[in-house]
Amino acid sequence: MSLKEIEDGIFLQRKPSKHMQKVIEECGAKENIIMSHCINEKEKNDKEKWLDIYYPSITKRVFPIYENESKADTILEYCKSNNISLDEVIFIDDVITILREAEKKGISAWHISSFLDWDY
Repeated sequence: MSLKEIEDGIFLQRKPSKHMQKVIEECGAKENIIMSHCINEKEKNDKEKWLDIYYPSITKRVFPIYENESKADTILEYCKSNNISLDEVIFIDDVITILREAEKKGISAWHISSFLDWDY
């Protein structure tokens, strides 16, 4: 994704997965936290607006503005600073290399496709 695409509001143009909306609604999690790295304030603001539209029930939102810090390290830092046990965390992403790194660091990591059979 390019800076131009971000500046043009690429995140506001995307539609959510109706299936993942249902999973979030029905999963019964104690708390749902959206954590998404951003490279600038424009991207952060667009992601916030998108969440307001498509996932308004998720009010805990963490948007660190990092370019090179791994998501796994960000999760570990967040959990440590908020006294959250990794046993209580399920990390969902769509990039296998990111998921593998998280698993190596003790985070329960799931590919988004793992939830495709939610209704069964």
